Amino acid sequence: MRAADADGGARRPRGRNDPERPQRIVDAAKRLIARDGVNALTHRAIAEEADVPLGSTTYYFRSLDDIIVAALEQAIQEDSEKLTRWAEAVNASGDLARAITDRIMEDSSDRERELIWYRLYLWGATSPVAQELCYRWSRVMTTVLERFTDPRTAEVLSTLYDSLLMRVLISGGRVDSDDVERVVRSVLDAPGTQDRLAARGRG
Repeated sequence: MRAADADGGARRPRGRNDPERPQRIVDAAKRLIARDGVNALTHRAIAEEADVPLGSTTYYFRSLDDIIVAALEQAIQEDSEKLTRWAEAVNASGDLARAITDRIMEDSSDRERELIWYRLYLWGATSPVAQELCYRWSRVMTTVLERFTDPRTAEVLSTLYDSLLMRVLISGGRVDSDDVERVVRSVLDAPGTQDRLAARGRG
């Protein structure tokens, strides 16, 4: 269903009286990315999905890449805000392994959002205009984890988070929270990790 159908067919403001149009274009692009992938995006498909004139996509954005970059920037902002709230929960619980597990399972429950994020991330790997953005995005989780552990362990846990989240998404329910937590704890309980955490605590 297109965005215009959600309000029962009510007429939308047009032109300069429609300040939400750029966001509707980006939101439409994200829905199409989730459904069909980044390579299926066209100005016409986005305009139809957003219920805006075709010329609006090039009026507000110079190219398809600019629309995708806008979606990518919003994904990074959303993920950063979620991680800030998550870090507060970690502080409250004090159980990092459980907190990482809960984050993975919670994120995996929103398949559409994760599909959008993974497809944007993969697009960034081949798009010069987005590589730096995607690299910064890859560092967000690591930077947050460094509040609770040493940099080396934070890097390992961040990489493990990405891997386990993908494993849960493709498992069809065969990987559950107990499986995830067991893997995360095996990293945190490893002797080398414990030695680094002890050294960090002494520092």
